[in-house]
Amino acid sequence: MEGVLSRGDRRLSKVIERALHNGCKLDSWTEYFDFSKWMQSFAEEGIDPEFYLRERGRNEVLPWEHLDSLVKKEFLWNERMRAATGAPIEDCFTGRCDQCGACDFKKIQPVHADKYNEVPRFRSWIQQETKLRLRLTKAGLMKYLSHLEYIKAIERAVRRARLPVAYTEGFHPVPKTSFSPALAIGVESLAEYADITMSSYVAPKLIEEKLNSELPDGISVVEASELPVRAPSLGSIITEMKYEVILTVSPPDIQVIIDKFIHGSEFIIYLEHKKKPIDAKQFITKLRTENGLIKFGINITASGSISPYLFIKNLFGLDDEAMGSLKITKIDVRFGKGS
Repeated sequence: MEGVLSRGDRRLSKVIERALHNGCKLDSWTEYFDFSKWMQSFAEEGIDPEFYLRERGRNEVLPWEHLDSLVKKEFLWNERMRAATGAPIEDCFTGRCDQCGACDFKKIQPVHADKYNEVPRFRSWIQQETKLRLRLTKAGLMKYLSHLEYIKAIERAVRRARLPVAYTEGFHPVPKTSFSPALAIGVESLAEYADITMSSYVAPKLIEEKLNSELPDGISVVEASELPVRAPSLGSIITEMKYEVILTVSPPDIQVIIDKFIHGSEFIIYLEHKKKPIDAKQFITKLRTENGLIKFGINITASGSISPYLFIKNLFGLDDEAMGSLKITKIDVRFGKGS
């Protein structure tokens, strides 16, 4: 099928449409691909797929021949014949010119599109880079977004708002952004952070307004502030994440459990995905109850961190049903040195 579609002509558009109506969807996934439906679609349109898989003759008009790449068809045919016999071909930059058609015959150099050399280099249109730090919420249905999906949602909102975001240079430019450490799926947050670099100055208040008009419900910018362009990334300066928990099914001896954790020498939790035990005491700070809420901090260390869900589940011995009704909210972060 890949051979037919890559070597076919415009008549295949009818076959593709027919295949869609016959139920061909998500066909790049092996478990969904149904070869018989494609053959049925070819038959219904009266087209033989083998016609596109045969060897083409030298003088045959090719489906893509109306596209001019400057390289002559005659040259490509000769290249094919030489490849079949294993004949060596000289590099035209250092050896003989094979007259492929891509050169201007004055300079051994491929011919580019008109005015190609007039396109300015990327940095030439950057007026004044400015870096902004955004504090955002992630609540409601948005708490079920993965970290990468959450980043994509923000980047798309930036594009929709037509903000002049700066991009990295190189072969694959990406927006100059950095985000606070990943939030566990299912946890709401009042303190997500994102640093975004703009290619020209935009007032923080204006960015806040423009983004909030484009972000999905559940994600919103609470505050925007300007930073030095070379300020350290969020991942290097956030040292603690602070949480509060509402237990819908509360053990009767919450304070006893918390006191036992605080005064214990260790609290071992087994990480199934890493196949090893860890001591949660090295990560958890300021565990307490306050106004009916359980509050604590989680340190981010060189050895990693721990999920707030995993900690609460093990601390109170909750089952999966009780964990499903749990409400955990990230309420703040602590910035370390260099922030």
